[in-house]
Amino acid sequence: MSLLENLPHTIDISRLTYTIDASGGDVPTKASTPYADNEPAWVQPASAASIKEFAVRNQRVTHDVYMTRNPGLRLDDIIDVLDGPYASHCLSVLAWRECTAGLGLAWMAQCET
Repeated sequence: MSLLENLPHTIDISRLTYTIDASGGDVPTKASTPYADNEPAWVQPASAASIKEFAVRNQRVTHDVYMTRNPGLRLDDIIDVLDGPYASHCLSVLAWRECTAGLGLAWMAQCET
């Protein structure tokens, strides 16, 4: 059995919405209901390659989140980790892409806490 058939963690994914404050600035608010809930995932510390890639752009990436399907992620979506060693972490999506894991296809979100 491959890891993709039995991902060890569960996540919820929510979208940010924006309202305008009195000064005309954007105020981000996390949606109260996730658009994808109880998704199987594998949450890992960011790889050295990911950290280096984002550091060139003066960004910080802390975690890579692997999923077996494309949940329609957008920049700034919020991933709430529900279990495992990163339970209660709230991660902001900086980038996502397809990747291979063994003989399977996965999607990886690169995130920061």
